[in-house]
Amino acid sequence: MPHIKLWWNKDIEWSLELIEQKYSSYVRGYKLENNEPKNIHAYIIEADRTPIGYIQIYNAYDFEDPLINLPSKLAALDYFF
Repeated sequence: MPHIKLWWNKDIEWSLELIEQKYSSYVRGYKLENNEPKNIHAYIIEADRTPIGYIQIYNAYDFEDPLINLPSKLAALDYFF
């Protein structure tokens, strides 16, 4: 999905090894954030058995982006096609 590189990780040349390094724990339900496992779930979206997108679901407060004036419990959903 080359259009994603226009705005996300544009300086990284992704290899299978880098993808496995970054995302393999996501499909097992966690991501290490500051050496602490945080819940995250990732899925590949398919149509007619062809990968067409990606989705990940997590607690927005588990990661370091500042969240101001939002509920104390906040789910996050990232996806792209």
